[in-house]
Amino acid sequence: MKIQNTKAAMTESNHDWLYDKLACPACFGDIHFTNSHAGEMTCTGCGKKFGWIEEIPVLLDSERSDPGIERLSAIWNSAAPVWSSMIQKPLAVFRAAEYPILDALSGDILEIGCGDGRLFPEYHQRDCRVIGLDFAPAMLHKASQFGFPLLLADAHRIPLREDSMDGIIVPFSTIRYLDYPEFFRQAARVLRGGGVMGLTAWNQWYNFRYRSRETTDWRSGRDVESIRELIDPLEEAGFSIKSIFGVFSFPPWLPLLRRICFRLPGTTGARLSRDIVIIAQRTNDT
Repeated sequence: MKIQNTKAAMTESNHDWLYDKLACPACFGDIHFTNSHAGEMTCTGCGKKFGWIEEIPVLLDSERSDPGIERLSAIWNSAAPVWSSMIQKPLAVFRAAEYPILDALSGDILEIGCGDGRLFPEYHQRDCRVIGLDFAPAMLHKASQFGFPLLLADAHRIPLREDSMDGIIVPFSTIRYLDYPEFFRQAARVLRGGGVMGLTAWNQWYNFRYRSRETTDWRSGRDVESIRELIDPLEEAGFSIKSIFGVFSFPPWLPLLRRICFRLPGTTGARLSRDIVIIAQRTNDT
């Protein structure tokens, strides 16, 4: 998809609250629209200019973004046409992991790695406003059908103002593509004091088939060897841990059992499960 320098018109009023929160991914300065909510976006701090894909702001800083983002974007763009059908079998596992996170969130929510908008229908049932962030244009194109504001951006340089969000969800083990300390610092920056972040991660033992090789599909990424890999940088970034549990499920080579899953509490339960779930809260003094 071609990036446009200008946006002809912004007609959806439910998107206006997003534009008031935008920040430059390079310096986190304010974003200025050259003609109200139409036209080019320019940072008032460093002067960088940004464009659009369809009605989605493209807020990427090539000098600071993760160098692997283009490769991952290509992988997920290629998966977009078939993704909704691919995830039907493990959907029960996702729900067991993600519903407790959704129940813990309220207010203004940022979804990191929103993909094709799989979770968006869930937000209609909750008291919240949602922004979806992803690095794959084809995925965001599919997500746009739900009418939520979207961002094409790098989660290592979240283009939102400081203290602008109440919650963050990182579903489907999106964390495996991120640098933990860098991302957690970004999450703490954009969350208000007391804000909540929930994430899911894969245990390395479950994904052992992919850990020793470089792949060119969505399964490439970093899985968790020790839960401390997540807890330590979370606490260093200014989060306190509210809840940890695991979601045990059977591996894909046992397809008849794939839909069976159950939660196991605490760090021990997380160590025994495929999916690790952590819900953390930003401290007020971060």
